[in-house]
Amino acid sequence: MVEILCPHCEEEIELEDDVSGEFACPYCEDEFEWNIQHEVQHSEEAGSLFFAAILLLMGMLQLCLSYVGFFVTLFAWEAVEVGSYVLAAVAFLMTVATGFGGIIFLWFAVKNVLWRISRFMQPLSQK
Repeated sequence: MVEILCPHCEEEIELEDDVSGEFACPYCEDEFEWNIQHEVQHSEEAGSLFFAAILLLMGMLQLCLSYVGFFVTLFAWEAVEVGSYVLAAVAFLMTVATGFGGIIFLWFAVKNVLWRISRFMQPLSQK
């Protein structure tokens, strides 16, 4: 037997160990759910993995743009006149910011995928 508190009146109720479903409290007669496992729908999982894939692609694209921009900025730095280094410095800072943005997108994508994998690796009794 397991003892739980009614979520409505907070009186102690005894239930069998392996029961689940909807019950009525013997004290207040309000209904409550106990030990119900809500199934996650596949469309939510697919949507979340699609979101992670989009984040992964955006991160890789930003890193590629940052890589190209870095070398363009280096060539521009050599080509500019002495007085206009500010323009090259701004371009360089924008390239670095784009790279950091790409790293952040990749971090969120990998974190999302690893979180999904860890949920599937849990034993069924803990879900």
